[in-house]
Amino acid sequence: MKAELARRVSLCDRLEGFLKAHPGEWLTMQELRLGCGAESWRTRLSDLSKKRRMRIEWNGQNGVESRHRYLPWEPVGRDPSRPASGQAELFR
Repeated sequence: MKAELARRVSLCDRLEGFLKAHPGEWLTMQELRLGCGAESWRTRLSDLSKKRRMRIEWNGQNGVESRHRYLPWEPVGRDPSRPASGQAELFR
């Protein structure tokens, strides 16, 4: 069991390094497979997103059009129902 956990961690580390080498780039399934192995990339991507809190976006497409990207920064857009920081003070 320990060997399996170590292998999974190393695959996550490999994929994390691969994503950080390509910040903001939309990557195909084939490119993600290069990062950590043939069929394990989906699980590793989920692990990175949930356990390591990496911001990973999916383009919403399926099949050959599917793409994912790592964003090391906060997206520019915001939830319009929440005021931007400092905005509340402008209208007092």
